[in-house]
Amino acid sequence: MSLFVYEFMLALRRLVRRPLLAGMMLATFTVSITLTLISWSLFHTMFVRNPEFDPGGGLYRIAQTGGPLARDRMFPATREDIAAWQEHQTVFSDFAMMRFYESVFVQTESGQERLLSANVSAAALRMLNAQPLLGRLFTPEEDKMGSTPVVMISEKTWRNRFASDPAIVGRVLKLDGVAATVVGVMPAAFRFPNDQELWQSQGFVAYEKGPGLMIHDVIVRLKPGVTPARAAEDLKLITERRGQETMAAKHEMHPVVTPFREYYLYPELNQSALILFSLAVVFILAGCANAANLVMIDFFGRTAEIASSLALGIPRGAAIRGLGFQLLMTATLAAVIGIVLLLGLGPHIHGAMARITTPYWLLFTPQWHHFALAAALAVLSAGVAIIVPLGYISFASPERIMRDGAGASRATGRGLWRRALIVGQIGLLTVLGVSAGLLLRSNHQMREDQWGFDARKIYVSKTAAKETDFPTPPGRLAVHERLLAEVERLPGVAGAALMTNSVGFSGPPGVFYAAKAEGLAEGKSEGGAFISAVTPNIFAVFGTSFLEGETFAREEKPGGPFYVVLNHSLAAKLWPGQSALGRSFYGRGPDPKQTPIVCVVRGVVRDFQASGPKAKNNDFIYYAIRGGMFSTAFLYARGVQTAPTGADIRGAAMKTDPRLAIYFPGTVQKTIDTELSWVRLTTRLTLAYALTALLLCVVGVYTITVSQIWQLNREFGIRMALGIDPARLWSRFVRGHLVGIALAVVLGLGAATAVAHVLRALLFGVNERDPLTYVVAAAVILLVSALACIPSYFQLRRINPAECLRSL
Repeated sequence: MSLFVYEFMLALRRLVRRPLLAGMMLATFTVSITLTLISWSLFHTMFVRNPEFDPGGGLYRIAQTGGPLARDRMFPATREDIAAWQEHQTVFSDFAMMRFYESVFVQTESGQERLLSANVSAAALRMLNAQPLLGRLFTPEEDKMGSTPVVMISEKTWRNRFASDPAIVGRVLKLDGVAATVVGVMPAAFRFPNDQELWQSQGFVAYEKGPGLMIHDVIVRLKPGVTPARAAEDLKLITERRGQETMAAKHEMHPVVTPFREYYLYPELNQSALILFSLAVVFILAGCANAANLVMIDFFGRTAEIASSLALGIPRGAAIRGLGFQLLMTATLAAVIGIVLLLGLGPHIHGAMARITTPYWLLFTPQWHHFALAAALAVLSAGVAIIVPLGYISFASPERIMRDGAGASRATGRGLWRRALIVGQIGLLTVLGVSAGLLLRSNHQMREDQWGFDARKIYVSKTAAKETDFPTPPGRLAVHERLLAEVERLPGVAGAALMTNSVGFSGPPGVFYAAKAEGLAEGKSEGGAFISAVTPNIFAVFGTSFLEGETFAREEKPGGPFYVVLNHSLAAKLWPGQSALGRSFYGRGPDPKQTPIVCVVRGVVRDFQASGPKAKNNDFIYYAIRGGMFSTAFLYARGVQTAPTGADIRGAAMKTDPRLAIYFPGTVQKTIDTELSWVRLTTRLTLAYALTALLLCVVGVYTITVSQIWQLNREFGIRMALGIDPARLWSRFVRGHLVGIALAVVLGLGAATAVAHVLRALLFGVNERDPLTYVVAAAVILLVSALACIPSYFQLRRINPAECLRSL
C-alpha cells in the first residue's frame, strides 16, 4: 500500500510541475464531461424518464388529426367516437376516457381561486391502481354526462387550502359556479396526469350540452404485439364504418395513437435534446483524442526519464501506474467539476423549458445516473488518453525509447489521423460558430426596443367570467367593460383593454385573406394573418399610433359592416403604395370550406410585435368585440411608470364583481421572456458548444503542431544546422497546417449553409444565410487556429541542431 501511495504522490507532483499541460488537460476533460452531463440530463428527461404512475412508459393517448382544421394539431374526440372505439376495438388491454387539462375556479371568501384540474374516469383510476388517502374514488355512474358533480382533491390542496380538514369528504365546493361534492383526497404520490390539484368526474363538464363535442381524451395500454400504427388503423376503420356524419368525418380527421408523455413535450424540445446529446458524444470523443495528444506530448517530453527508469530495473508497471494516476486524477477532478456545474446549471436549463403544461417530471432533480455517468466519463477519458503510451511502454525496449527521445522520426501514420481529427473538429466548429452567430444576432433583434412598446410597463393576465355566472355574451362583455373602467381608475394606470389573443405568443395564422373572393376559392389565399377581437383602447395601451383612420367605437353593434383595423405590414401587402382606408377584402378561417367574410378597413396602425417571435409574420387583423364575448380574455393595462400589480388588478376585479377571476398575472415582458425562453436557452447552449468546440480546436491545433515538431525534430535540427532560418522553417511548417484548416473551414461553411434551415424557427429578423455571420465566424476560427500554432515555434527554437547531428 505504501508503494501505491508513493506512486500516487509522485504522479501528483508531476502534474503540479507541469501546470500548463495539466490545466489544458483538465479544461479539455471538464468541458467535455460537463456538456455531456447536461445533454444527458435533457436527453434522459425527454426520452427516458417517465412519471411514477407510468414507470414503463406503456400509456398511450388517442387523439385526432388531419384535415384543414387539425393539420398541425391534435384534437380530442367526442363521447360518441370514444364509445364506438371502446365497443369495437380489439387492440387495447386497457381503455379509459378522461380530459388532461382543465382550469377551474373555486369560490372563496376572497374571490375566485384558480386550480389545475383534470377530468378522470373511474376506468382511468382503475387502470392506474389509484387509491384514495381519504374517502373514495369515482364510480362508473359518475362518468356519465350530466351526472351529479363530484370532485377529488390532492393531498397538497387539502393541506394548504383546507388546513387538513378531517371533514373535507362530503364538503360542497363551488367550482365554476357549480356546487360539487368532495368525495375523496388523493395521496401526494398520485400526481396524474401532471401534478393536478383537483380531479373532476368525467361527467362533470359544465359546458358539455351534448355527446358530440370534441373535448375528451383517451388513455390506453396496447395489447402485447400491437403497434401504435396498427391500433390507429383499427380505430380509423371503426370511425369510417360510422359514416360521414361524425365530427371526425366532417373535418376529415383520423385517429392517431401516441405515447402519453408526448402530450406534454413539444416536438422541438425532443429534437433539440437529441441533437445536443449527439453533439455531446462527438465532443467527449474529440476531448479524449485531444487529451491523448496532450499525454503524448508530455510522454515524449520525458522519454529519457522513462528509459532510464526502465534501464535501472524499475518495473514497467510502475511507469504505467504513474501515468494512469496522473490521468485518473485529472479526469476525476474534471468529473467532480462537471457534477458541481450540472447541479448549479441543471435547474436553470430545465426551468427555461417551462410552459403552462410543462410536465412536473421535466424539472431537474439529481439522480444516481448523473453521478454514474460522470464516473464512467472520467474512466473513459483517462482510458482513451493512456492507450498509446500504455502500448508504447509495454512493448518498446529502453534502447528504443532512448533513441526516440533523442530525436528519431516517429509515427507519420499518427499524423494522418490527427489531421483528420482537426479537420473534423474545425468543420464542426464552423457549423456551430455560424449557428451561434445567427442565434446571437437573432437575440439582438429580439431586444426590448424592437417590439415597438415598453413591455415592462404593460400588465397582462387572463380573466374568466364563467358561463354559469354570466350565461349570456352581452352580460360577459358588460362586466368586463365595468372591469376596464375600474382598472383605469387605479392610480398610475394610463389605460386598459381586452384582447382575445395573447401578445407575444407564436402560433399558426387564424385567418386567410385575399383582395377578391375568388382569391380564397378552392383553399387558396394571398396569405395568412393573426386575428383578434379587441376593445377600442387596445392601441392606446400598446402606444401604437394610427397611420390613417381611427379605432373602434364602443357603441359598435352586430349586424353592421365588419369593420377591422389592420397593421401597416398587412395593409401594404394588400394595397401597396395606396390608402387602405374604407377598402374591402375577404377573409376566412383555417377551414377552406368556410364562407369568406367581407372586411372593411376602418383604420391602419403602426406595426408593433403583436405576434410571437417564432411566427412566420406579424400581419394582424383587429376587430371590435361586438355583441358579447367568450368566457375568457386577456386583460392589458399600461402603467405610467411601472406596470400595475396583480393585487391591484384583483382588487379592481373584486370591486367590479367577486365572480370575476384573474389568473396568470404578469407583464408582457414576462410573456415574451417565457415565449423566448427556449430560443434563448438554445442560443446559450449553442454558444457554449461553439466555445467548447473552439477550445477543443485550440488544444487540437496546439497538440498536432507541437507533437509534429517532436516527431520531426531531427529533420528540423539538420536543416537548421545547414543554415536555414528557424522562423522561415516554422512559417513553411505552419503554412501547411493553415491551408488544411482553411479547407476545413470552407467545408464547414458549406455544411452550415445546408443545416441552417433547421434554425429558421428560432431566428427573428435574421436570414439563415446572413453573409456577415458566415464571414465573421470563418475569420474568428482562422485567427484562433493561427494563434494556436504559435507555441510550436518556441518548441522548434528549443531543438539543438548538434544533438540531432550526433543522433545520425
